[in-house]
Amino acid sequence: MAVPKFTYDCPSRKLLNFGHWLLDCAPQVVVLSTIAPDALVLLPQPIKKFQEATLSLLGIDRRRLVAWDGSPVDCGRLLAFEHDGRTGGGRPLSPLMEVRRRVAAWPGGSLGRTRRVYVSRRDANARRRWVTNEDDVEALFRSRGFDVMTMADCPLDEQVRIFQQSRIVAGISGSGLTDVLFSAPGTDVIVLLSDALIRWYADGAGGRSLWAQGSRTLRGELAPLGDSPRFYAHLTAAFEQRCHSFLAGDRMPVDRLTGFLDEVLATVDGA
Repeated sequence: MAVPKFTYDCPSRKLLNFGHWLLDCAPQVVVLSTIAPDALVLLPQPIKKFQEATLSLLGIDRRRLVAWDGSPVDCGRLLAFEHDGRTGGGRPLSPLMEVRRRVAAWPGGSLGRTRRVYVSRRDANARRRWVTNEDDVEALFRSRGFDVMTMADCPLDEQVRIFQQSRIVAGISGSGLTDVLFSAPGTDVIVLLSDALIRWYADGAGGRSLWAQGSRTLRGELAPLGDSPRFYAHLTAAFEQRCHSFLAGDRMPVDRLTGFLDEVLATVDGA
């Protein structure tokens, strides 16, 4: 029997958030399945469809997944994930790279990489949409040949196909962009950051603020892949992708964003 740490120690909101699931939870199952390929894996009850689909994509048989309600379980051998490697809110890189290696073998992106995709946050909580004029921002990206879409209602295999076939991915920093895990090396990723988002990242009451403090605290230093405005810069670098960040107010200045976007597209098209 194998027990990931998130099964017994993880906020429920993170289990329901696809970004956290993909970056924090699924890699634990991949590590355990690598160490004990025949073990049954206890997952929090109920197992969600997107969780099952992700693990299936990563080569883990549905028959090995056991929905656990917290009651006692008998087994001959127990493999427990006691520490997930996070320090002050960061996340370890090697399990993510193993997840990426497994996804790279999936054949869904065989049609080439030509798409431009803008990931909308229309499906996000209203308090966490971060930009007040996303209609204007979406219109700009649409005028530059981007497909504007949300990920919430998009089946996982379709998400993988879309991101594998994308040459450029753009959007406001958030969980929708974690699908760049499926994108090839060389993909360009445009990340928009607003004042509201930076204030959330720098919340002094929580571990997210550690990236801004520049010194150790009792909770430890925040790892580069933790909650930080620099998160996608670190993540895309690990994936051999290029990150282009644009920081502005909560109402994005469309004229300035247009100039920035056209510069990025000129660089991409000229590469």
